[in-house]
Amino acid sequence: MSARYGQTSTPSNCQIAQIGVRAGARGAPSFCLKYSMIRESAPETAAGSFAPSLSLSKLWMCKLLKQLMRKNNINEFNQVYSLGSWYGNMALFMLLTHVPFKVLVDVDTDAQPLEISQAAFDRLAPRKRIISICEDANHLRYVCSPPSLVINNSTNNMRNEGWFDGIPRGTVVALQGRSDEPQNELNTCRSLGEFDRQYPLRQTAFVGTLSLEDPGDKYDRWMKIGLK
Repeated sequence: MSARYGQTSTPSNCQIAQIGVRAGARGAPSFCLKYSMIRESAPETAAGSFAPSLSLSKLWMCKLLKQLMRKNNINEFNQVYSLGSWYGNMALFMLLTHVPFKVLVDVDTDAQPLEISQAAFDRLAPRKRIISICEDANHLRYVCSPPSLVINNSTNNMRNEGWFDGIPRGTVVALQGRSDEPQNELNTCRSLGEFDRQYPLRQTAFVGTLSLEDPGDKYDRWMKIGLK
């Protein structure tokens, strides 16, 4: 599923996991995965946040983050910030795929999905410290001690007016954007190269593309991971 710079990565069977939760040993939550084709759009709902194309994008990021951690002998991240977190799905996928962290902070300007995700994590992962902050990420003051991680899965939905420049030096950064949004006035890149240049890093571990399809909408998901 990984791709080198300028190349496209397309899943051969276009499948992605839908998540179910059941009681495991001693009442702890365990997760079961069921697969469906990537043929679904993403309405502005909690269910829509699990649209297969969005879920696949996050699983793709988790896979590359695990590779980076192994290569750099990172056992866990001290702090993780998930910007534009919406319903907190990135935190869930990190738990499912075992990307370890001590503290994860979901940041979004919409309080309702934050409240829903916080209640869910308090129940599903009570021993994990997952915090919600209702704030514009462009005004966020990061508190990071290496190794830490800043994630933005939807850079295209967020003006780049401080959130990136404010990331402390030495922080691992994992970013995603997308192609083909001519009506987007927030933060549109026309190519992977433009996306890459907009977010300069001291060390780049990965830049690549994943081709996705929703009903009536074929697009490329761009991703960049490296050290600020």
